[in-house]
Amino acid sequence: MERTSTPARELTIPIGTHLASGAEVSFPLSAFHRGGYFTGQSGQGKSSTICRLLTEVTGRGAPAVIIDDAGETFLQMERFAAFRAAELKAALLEAKMPEHVRRQVLRDNVLDRFTFGFLGHGRKNRVGIDILKRRTIAGRRESVEEVVLAALKPFEARFSDIEIRTKFLTVVEPLLTCLVAAERPITEALDLLFEPQYWPFLFREIQRCKTLDEPESSDFVIPHLQEMRDILDVRRNKDGLELRPYSQRYMDLVGSTKHAVRFFRRESVVGKFFEEDSFSPEDVVFGNGVFALTSNITSRMSRNLALGSVYCFFERLMAYREPL
Repeated sequence: MERTSTPARELTIPIGTHLASGAEVSFPLSAFHRGGYFTGQSGQGKSSTICRLLTEVTGRGAPAVIIDDAGETFLQMERFAAFRAAELKAALLEAKMPEHVRRQVLRDNVLDRFTFGFLGHGRKNRVGIDILKRRTIAGRRESVEEVVLAALKPFEARFSDIEIRTKFLTVVEPLLTCLVAAERPITEALDLLFEPQYWPFLFREIQRCKTLDEPESSDFVIPHLQEMRDILDVRRNKDGLELRPYSQRYMDLVGSTKHAVRFFRRESVVGKFFEEDSFSPEDVVFGNGVFALTSNITSRMSRNLALGSVYCFFERLMAYREPL
């Protein structure tokens, strides 16, 4: 492996040393614009290499999104943020900067830049992301379709049986469309499926938000609205009354969707994370923020769905970034 030559003014990131010569190996930041892939056996330094890359990049003011299943990179980035804060504080004290200047520098460089989210037990989480919220970016508000298709991605790979997958998509796509159109969070998905009074409330919210008046969204929302009505009508008898308990026909129709969205129920650790925003994800994607997320949820399916949803959410926002 040879050192990559780059223009003199381009930012280069040290990765490690050449095994034979001992020379430092570095890459230009542009080498990672289309992504990167690190592979190797356990203990060969993948995580430490990634952490070195992240600390170099974020230490120079660049943004980063870190979704870490194992937690090692997450913890190292926490240590880096703490070290960075202590280092800055010491330097500012030595330079005899006034206290208000010290506070501002620390906020700008560490406190307002680094956000750490945790999904699981044993540690309090103070971060939340509403993945169904339509964002206004560069003066344009996202369409309902853009949000829904991104939110569907982490669900779609769950079903290998094509019949179950088809039935699932038949229900979950109009369900998510209605929630997005009404500006409601994914934690209310089960309410829509099983609470009789929720549908009238949701429809009033869609009208209040005037989503059907938007040309870029109405063509997508209106047919899905009708599909959701048709699905909910299966809950009723021939006289139009709600059946309780619901019929087996209805449960067969919505069963796979219920199983998937139950991980986002409001009272769960996952639901609490996806209930509402507690910071601005746009500041990470379009500014110089750093967001790191990890989880210790024991259910692999729940953990994968939650982390996958965050990944797809940021992927959706990244599509708006201007090429570097």
